[in-house]
Amino acid sequence: MTAPHLLPLHLAVQEAQRAHILRALRYSGGSISAAAESLGISRKTLWEKMRRLGIDASSSHEHRIPDGM
Repeated sequence: MTAPHLLPLHLAVQEAQRAHILRALRYSGGSISAAAESLGISRKTLWEKMRRLGIDASSSHEHRIPDGM
């Protein structure tokens, strides 16, 4: 039996972190402070993770969830 194509673990973890951070930014309306608080990390740590994961902070407001959702 052949295993399905799997990402190396470190890439799968990075992909999951990236998606989770983008979700937090969406729900915070692009606010780095609010996203960091909801993730339970400092703003500095969030900035570092965003830089490492290639998340552009200047476009984080574009990920906003519309009111009522």
